[in-house]
Amino acid sequence: MTVRPLIAAPTQFDIDRYGRRIQVDGFLMEWSEKTAKTWENRIKWYWDAVNTPEGLAGYLRTSEADFCPSWDFSIDPHGSSSPQYLKWPADTSMKAIYRADTTSGKGSKELIIEWVVPWDSLQVDSSGTYVIELNGNSGCGDSLSPMLLTGTKEKPPSVFTRKVVTQIVLIVLLLVIYLAVRVRASNQTRRKGSLHRSA
Repeated sequence: MTVRPLIAAPTQFDIDRYGRRIQVDGFLMEWSEKTAKTWENRIKWYWDAVNTPEGLAGYLRTSEADFCPSWDFSIDPHGSSSPQYLKWPADTSMKAIYRADTTSGKGSKELIIEWVVPWDSLQVDSSGTYVIELNGNSGCGDSLSPMLLTGTKEKPPSVFTRKVVTQIVLIVLLLVIYLAVRVRASNQTRRKGSLHRSA
């Protein structure tokens, strides 16, 4: 009997943030450490993603000094037959969708990979929803648990439109005026009662 290795089920994340248009150079967005999430194996990776007018943009970063010298990441849009590949060292033929570089920060070497998957490369259903699977493997035999990233191309309309907000403000103002009139009338009634009793 052959024992097959257990394959971890993908962890799902909903990408519900919407960012500005990407700069002319295509990358180098300002990523906040506050929103970074952890993608962990023996080496800890940090990542984040955001919906932009150009497509789904994200980054991968590891601050370990001893990271493996080669990594392959795949971004596989569900419903598409053509996964995108991010490689370190960088593959110049794929540089249209990502940039990769090493920097020195906080006393250790960092590897940073920034990527953008254009909307026309994603299968978006009638509601504008997409699903992509992200995988990572190193040339040293390490692998990262697969992730499913889901989201919508267009930002959902807010329930609180300008008209609704204006109506709420007017209702609150009318309520405040009504309560003020009630309090004033109540105070005048008390004063008149006190005058009648004293006379």
